Amino acid sequence: MATTTCQIEVHAQPELLWSVLWDVERYPEFISDCVDASARALPSEPGLMQQRVDMRVQLIRPLHYSAVMTGERPTSLAWAADDTGGYLQQHSGGWTIEASTDRRTCMLAYELTVAFSLSIPDAVIRRFADLNLPTMLRQVKARAEMLARKQET
Repeated sequence: MATTTCQIEVHAQPELLWSVLWDVERYPEFISDCVDASARALPSEPGLMQQRVDMRVQLIRPLHYSAVMTGERPTSLAWAADDTGGYLQQHSGGWTIEASTDRRTCMLAYELTVAFSLSIPDAVIRRFADLNLPTMLRQVKARAEMLARKQET
């Protein structure tokens, strides 16, 4: 099993950043590895939101997975895949949003845990952790900051 974390500062209000992360269907518009995504609301407990997510990503090869995503606005989102097409034994993770005191800037932390069904070379795992994940965080940051600038005007 492999776990990785990374974080980035985002100049946007936590509510806006949370909305960007929750709107999975728009991921293909700004996350380069995401080919297609859909989501549908699920019943949830008060104070939590839940949705079923289906996503296709292009990493080494095209991959599809389905997951249940749970969110607590505006501080966190988490998911756990329940169908990975057999290429993963486990795929789970989450986003944590920590607002600054002025609530105009946030620290966004991302955590991913995966367990592969097949043997994957360490170099491939390192490339994903060192290149793909930070790129994805920069793309989320750019999207949130663009929307924050639009709100200001």
